[in-house]
Amino acid sequence: MCTTIMVLSTIALLLRQMFVNRVKPQLKQKEHI
Repeated sequence: MCTTIMVLSTIALLLRQMFVNRVKPQLKQKEHI
């Protein structure tokens, strides 16, 4: 169980980083406009 939770948490963090990196550029463009 512990190993599965660790894997899920790491995957969640990676997905969160990808989502943030994808959203940040859009927010920056909106700020410039």
